[in-house]
Amino acid sequence: MRKYLLVILFLSIGFGQDVLTLKKGAIYEGEFLGVKSGKVHFKPLNVSTFKPRRLKEIKELTQDGKVIIQDGKLMVENYEIQSTVTEKVQPLVTQISPCDDKRYIELKTKSLDEMSDREYQYFLQYDKLCIEFDKSIKGANNNSNSGSLIQNTSITQNNSSIRAKTTSSKKGGYFVISGNGDFGGTYEISYDGDDVDEDVSMSQSILSEILVEASPNTYMGFGGELQFYRTLDDYEDGGEFRFIPIFFTLRVMGDFSNSGNVNQKLYFAPRAGFSFYSEDSEAPQGFEYKGGNYFGFGMGVIMKGFQLEISYSKSSAIMDPDDASFKDIDLSFSKLSASIGFALGG
Repeated sequence: MRKYLLVILFLSIGFGQDVLTLKKGAIYEGEFLGVKSGKVHFKPLNVSTFKPRRLKEIKELTQDGKVIIQDGKLMVENYEIQSTVTEKVQPLVTQISPCDDKRYIELKTKSLDEMSDREYQYFLQYDKLCIEFDKSIKGANNNSNSGSLIQNTSITQNNSSIRAKTTSSKKGGYFVISGNGDFGGTYEISYDGDDVDEDVSMSQSILSEILVEASPNTYMGFGGELQFYRTLDDYEDGGEFRFIPIFFTLRVMGDFSNSGNVNQKLYFAPRAGFSFYSEDSEAPQGFEYKGGNYFGFGMGVIMKGFQLEISYSKSSAIMDPDDASFKDIDLSFSKLSASIGFALGG
């Protein structure tokens, strides 16, 4: 009878306690607390102090008869995360948390519209794991003692505030300034039903815009363009002219980078406004020059703060004769441009 009692006692110790075997030969029975930063936290029976051991020092660790660590390697995938909800984990002890995932932490610094589809799915997956992890830690903390290995009383609050900051991030914006090369263009003169088109010499202009985020991937703002003076190809001695448009603009963006680089974005930008008109002193006299409508659109790409764009625009004006017996003369100037500049912000 005594023999059977010893067997029962042996079995109860073997299966009721976790067993840690070091490569140096020492064997400890007690309670496996968890793994943090590559170190195993274990609470042996009848041992007042026991420092954490590195994984490579462990020959074998079993929990309820199941091998958890073998020759310095975790044998159960994602055990550190899964073990946080088991009864064996002491309150306030941190294992490898999904909240500490390096890529997840980097994604939390980005607004949602800056993430690629792949990044967004990764963020959602780890955000869910992080929330579940925080709940398990919080539930354990409610029943914990003050002598735990690591104090994590603010983990849930900190991660919740970070997620709230991520999902309700501040509105972004851009300040754009670029230099344009204008590929000539067409100058149209309309009088009393007759139209005359003239080619325009190549010239340059400077464009600037201020954009504010209206919704994810959509920006609104205003801008202006300072055109340098230019001449008609067939009338180089007939004076120079220029338009100075101011406009409202809408910019629709999309992240088309395979690498998920949010600094690389394509965009389409319609523009509409009013264009001022002026000519130099050699222009025809006896007229009052009045500005008119302006519209245009551009397509481009932003790459790490630089902007490349191809655009089309058309400005109109009116020549109002001083002699009231003559009708107004309608003017318009359309051009294609290529530009390079800076897009600061985002």
